[in-house]
Amino acid sequence: MRTMPLRAVATTVGSCLMAYVAVVGWADTSSAAPAGVAPAGRSVRVARSVAATPTPARHATVSVTITVSAHRGGAQEEPQNSLLAFQHALDENVGEVEADTWITADDVAVVEHDATLTAPRCSGPYLDQDITTLTSTQLQEMQCDGQPIPTEDQLLDLMTHSSNTVTGLRLESKTVPGASDDAVAAAAYRVGKGVVDAGLADRAIVQDFAWAGIAGFHRASPDLRVSALIDQPTTWAAQQARQLGAYDLSYNAAYSTPYFNEYLRSLGLVPTVWGIDAVPTDPGALSIAAQQATTAATHRAVSSGAQVVIVNSPELVTEAVSHPGVCTLAWHDVADRALNPTSKFTYSAYYHEAAALPTYEAALVRISESAHATETAQLAPENLGTHVTTLRLQRNRAVTVRVGIAQLNGIRVATNYRYAGVTVTIMGLYRRSCT
Repeated sequence: MRTMPLRAVATTVGSCLMAYVAVVGWADTSSAAPAGVAPAGRSVRVARSVAATPTPARHATVSVTITVSAHRGGAQEEPQNSLLAFQHALDENVGEVEADTWITADDVAVVEHDATLTAPRCSGPYLDQDITTLTSTQLQEMQCDGQPIPTEDQLLDLMTHSSNTVTGLRLESKTVPGASDDAVAAAAYRVGKGVVDAGLADRAIVQDFAWAGIAGFHRASPDLRVSALIDQPTTWAAQQARQLGAYDLSYNAAYSTPYFNEYLRSLGLVPTVWGIDAVPTDPGALSIAAQQATTAATHRAVSSGAQVVIVNSPELVTEAVSHPGVCTLAWHDVADRALNPTSKFTYSAYYHEAAALPTYEAALVRISESAHATETAQLAPENLGTHVTTLRLQRNRAVTVRVGIAQLNGIRVATNYRYAGVTVTIMGLYRRSCT
């Protein structure tokens, strides 16, 4: 689910028709970033500009810190999850080093992404076997991308002895699908305890797609910052992550929107995204087209309010967020057009095909009691509150709000007032533009 649902319900009270519209307010990026964001190697402070009211003339610019995290150590630049990659990332002072861990059959945490080591990327006598069924000694006979498979202790030792004392560590605990909650928590505890014992708790974020791991991490230390990993996020998931004690919500960048990231901040969660660029088959130079695509995807994520970007090309992305350009919402007038004809029957539903407006970010929408509306009450986003607000629409009144394009599909109107009807009209559209 990319956005929170927008719903409207109209009902009669006495002689008045009242429409209650729950909307997600436009993200006011002038709000401060959450406290407690860890210092990072090359975190970049950038200016982001967004329209602060429905009129395009007023803008609010806010300076935010963007942390670039080297996915698997920076898989585009060096062999993924190798000590060579981690050393390179430390030498380049990236914001974070990200890595994956598994627990072997002899209870050693090793650094590798895949559950099964397969050719041609990997070689050795234990191909196609589950990494958790092998011992750390057996894994010493294996190589992936021509590099030995490091242990968590080796990675932690590399960081503790590096002259770079500011780059953070983002360490994922992985378990096989279907693992019990106890097994997930036990693996997370083992990984988290290693971080604590190495004295790196204040520089580390630990993470898991299986959220039973959060308790395991916090058993290792209640002070460990935990990232709740998820592919497609929802507001419900964000609330659950916060209740479980997560520090951030890390999700697929394809679902990043200003509205959702502002909602995460309201919960005290740091908006973190991954999937901006693809994991390469082999490290090496990117084509011009791939560089441009990665830069554009980075700008989209940063402009939508993501504060941590986990990427395979940290050097390229650090440059991209250092010069992200200014993103604005440009106003586009359109002829007034109702989303659907007003129905005189008890339940009316209004929909708009959001796919027909793929180039627009937001819309200014008027919701009115069609038979008697005589004026439009303009409400700036700051009047709506940061997230979910209830608006009341009475006869002879109309309310105009700015909502995300995708949210237009969620508008539903129901009325018990047989002959009144409610009209939903698009008054104008906004298109995001980044230089």
